[in-house]
Amino acid sequence: MISQKKDLPPKWVLASLEDISTKITDGTHKTPSYLEKGVPFISTSNLNPFNKEFLFNDYEKYISINEHNELTKRCKPERGNLLVSKCGTIGRTQVVNVDYDFSIFVGLALIKINKNYVSPKYLEYLLNSPQIQKEMIELSPGTGRKTLTLKALKTIKIPIAPFAEQGRIVNKLEELFTRFDNGMQQLQKAQAQLKRYKQSILKKAFQGNFIKNHTLKQLKVGDIADKIHYGYTASASNEVIGPKFLRITDIQNGQVNWDTVPFCEIENEKINRYKLQEGDLLFARTGATVGKSYLIPSGIPDTVFASYLIRIILKEQVFKKYVYYYFQSSDYWLQISQGQLGIGQPNVNAQILSKITIPIPSYEDQIKITQIIENNMSIIEKIENDIISINKQIRVMKNLILKTAFNGKLVPQSDLDESASILLELIHREKGGLKLKIGEAEGG
Repeated sequence: MISQKKDLPPKWVLASLEDISTKITDGTHKTPSYLEKGVPFISTSNLNPFNKEFLFNDYEKYISINEHNELTKRCKPERGNLLVSKCGTIGRTQVVNVDYDFSIFVGLALIKINKNYVSPKYLEYLLNSPQIQKEMIELSPGTGRKTLTLKALKTIKIPIAPFAEQGRIVNKLEELFTRFDNGMQQLQKAQAQLKRYKQSILKKAFQGNFIKNHTLKQLKVGDIADKIHYGYTASASNEVIGPKFLRITDIQNGQVNWDTVPFCEIENEKINRYKLQEGDLLFARTGATVGKSYLIPSGIPDTVFASYLIRIILKEQVFKKYVYYYFQSSDYWLQISQGQLGIGQPNVNAQILSKITIPIPSYEDQIKITQIIENNMSIIEKIENDIISINKQIRVMKNLILKTAFNGKLVPQSDLDESASILLELIHREKGGLKLKIGEAEGG
């Protein structure tokens, strides 16, 4: 169904994705056999909108040329096609701008269009715009992991500008987005500099540069701890069947949202053994966050900790925040990386942790050094929050610009432009569909 939307410019038309596409399909529904090298196999995590290359990472997958050739009988991505994520981050869209062969998994949809009538970059920007992203999410059923079906994707209505205006819109968007991206790159550099400055502060603090004429003793964690032990093994539940149950995944960016921490069932006589107290130090002992620590604050609900965490209960003669800051330093991480065990998945056990050395001055100097660290960190944190705020503003501005572009208000219209309804008629002719009358295509 093609129609003229009232709030669009006169030569624009509203059409479904199916109307303007020559083919819409998705990747293989069968998991192929992965190889160390071969033909790249793309999933939703590889999409990198508005960029020339796909986003590859350590989890990049490959398949054999024979398996790739078999998959291309159904779905063969080519330059100028568009890939759309059907699950995960629904609607993330990228134009194929590479010439090498690759295959795609079922989580990606492939849209083929005639580049003589619809600009691939125009469609990429359009499908990534907030109004279309919202529609894609609304069309994705499910309460947990939502999935956008091909049937729903085909029905999505999009505003199509005259072909010449599509080019003007793309040029203007790329001009504006290049400025934004340059600004964001500078912000990323600033964030990296702040990380280095943090480590510089910590290095000076634990080398004794902040306090004159004081003695540092190199002690092991085991020397300053009353107890080092693993957590409780149980199943997490959203029902209040016992105390809160803190897991590795509940600790994000050094913070815990206690409202979302689940509960667990535990015998009363075991609660005291695993119950967390203010000043306890927790460590992730396995997985991607191995070695990361968290200092338990005051005022938490009754909570026990899970078995993939290690708790250190420190002796009274050490200032707990001082020790926690040391566990953020590069010197600590160097010791952790040297002490990791396991080939497949790195891990740290209580024995390794107890052997970590830490420079300990007098208790009074521990407090003074901690105060100096926190004074510097508060300044850094303010700058980091400002950078985060600016990044959010840039994303908001990008979305506003996309919304403006596809309401027909970013670039001027031209009387010389051929109506988009003619583009739709030509597409339908090529697809062998019913020929549309121009007046009908424009809603006239």
